[in-house]
Amino acid sequence: MKMKQFLRQDKITRLQKLEQDTVMKLYAELKNQFESAVQPGTRQLEAVMEEYMKNYMEGIMRMNEGKPLYPDANFTLRVSYGREEGYHPCDRITYLYS
Repeated sequence: MKMKQFLRQDKITRLQKLEQDTVMKLYAELKNQFESAVQPGTRQLEAVMEEYMKNYMEGIMRMNEGKPLYPDANFTLRVSYGREEGYHPCDRITYLYS
């Protein structure tokens, strides 16, 4: 109910209320701290890692020259097939899947 009332207000009133909200103040402070203190360092590290990754991949390709090179399976969708069956863990509970 409160959300509906809040959303019915005009945009300027909503923004003024959000600026005074404690959680929004915390969010703004954390965001500023992240952007000024953390993000520059991570961007710098990512650039260094990208250069090393080029060297790594070049070495992998040389090492496996003449062999097919398959992509890394991390962070990819894995699909399998087969029949699901029940499971009996040590706590004596039976899980039946069908």
